[in-house]
Amino acid sequence: MISYRFLRFSIVGTLGFLTDSSVLYLMLSFGAGPMTARVISFLCAVFLTWQLNRRMTFDAPTQQGLVREGASYLLTMLFGGAFNLMAYFAVIRSLPDQVLVPALGVATGSIVGLLINYFVAKNWVFNVNND
Repeated sequence: MISYRFLRFSIVGTLGFLTDSSVLYLMLSFGAGPMTARVISFLCAVFLTWQLNRRMTFDAPTQQGLVREGASYLLTMLFGGAFNLMAYFAVIRSLPDQVLVPALGVATGSIVGLLINYFVAKNWVFNVNND
C-alpha cells in the first residue's frame, strides 16, 4: 500500500518536474546549452521541492536550522539527481533532436530519482521514520 506521505512526495515531485521542464525550456530558448540549462533547472526544482516537502510532505520542524536543512536537502537531491541527470543525458543523446526530447529526458530522470530521493529525504533530511 502506498503511504500518504509518499503520495504527497510524488505530487511535490510532479510540481518539481513541471518547474524543472519549464526552466529548462526557458534557458534553452535563451541559448543555454542542454547541460547548463539542465543544471539551472534542476537547482530551481530542488529549491521548490525542498520548500514544499518540508511543509506538506514531512511537516517536521527542523532540528538543524534552515540553512543546514537546505544544504542537507540539496546534498540528498544531488545523490538522486546524479541518477536523474545520467538518465536525462542518456535520453537526449540517444534520441533524435526533437522538441519533446528534453522533457522526456527530465521525466525519465525524475522517475529514476524518485525512490532514492524519497528514502533519503525521509530518513536523513527530515528524519521521519513512521509512515
